[in-house]
Amino acid sequence: KARPHFNASFTTAQEAMFRNQYDQDVLTWSPHGRLHQVEYAVEAVAQGSTVVGCKSSTAAVLVALKRSSSDLATRHEKLFCVSKQVGVAVSGLVSDGYQIATILRDAAINSSFVYKQEARVSQLCAATTRKLQSCTQHSSRRPYGVGIILAGFDESGVQLHQIMPTGESYECEAISIGSRSQASRTYLEKRLKDLPSMTLDELVLLGLSALREACPDGKLDAEGCTLGAVHAGEFRLLGDSDVHRYLSLINHRTG
Repeated sequence: KARPHFNASFTTAQEAMFRNQYDQDVLTWSPHGRLHQVEYAVEAVAQGSTVVGCKSSTAAVLVALKRSSSDLATRHEKLFCVSKQVGVAVSGLVSDGYQIATILRDAAINSSFVYKQEARVSQLCAATTRKLQSCTQHSSRRPYGVGIILAGFDESGVQLHQIMPTGESYECEAISIGSRSQASRTYLEKRLKDLPSMTLDELVLLGLSALREACPDGKLDAEGCTLGAVHAGEFRLLGDSDVHRYLSLINHRTG
């Protein structure tokens, strides 16, 4: 009577062994046509803190939720200035996000030094996607476990790009990535038609409201989020006083 139980356990263990043998490196395809390590990197983004980006015809806004590992630790920064005209927000593995921000800054500095002009947003986006995609083609590397929202200004106007660990990129009007980001995307989709005509202040209020939708308790404070904006051809990180002011306006509107 014990033999069938043994066979069942052995079969389960054998299935798990064969399933896991396809995620030993990034080059091994599973029988179902999947690259498990790439999927793990995408899942790292899905488990990261929420990041929201949106743009109008004259401005773009990046808003990120900052987390800390404990009450005794500081919160990780999720927004970085790349150049005078470009900023980036990351979600996923923080260390990978720092590395990507460094790659973007190097590309921006290289363009300024070699060509004596600011790098185009599409150029920076392409440099990042090449780096991310190359990590999916070498067994000695692993994919970057970070999602990126790139906002900037160049001769083509205000631009907003989403970049995934797979190396795929999308130009967006508005986007949200990270945990509970679906709630933020739903909020943005309902207001998509109003985006092109929005002012900077209206765009900031929209981004913060969308980010608040992703908070489990529906509460958002200035210490828990960071804010950056592209306006008048320049990217800048807004201070805590600005975030406090915008959050007060949201709280006053919602009553």
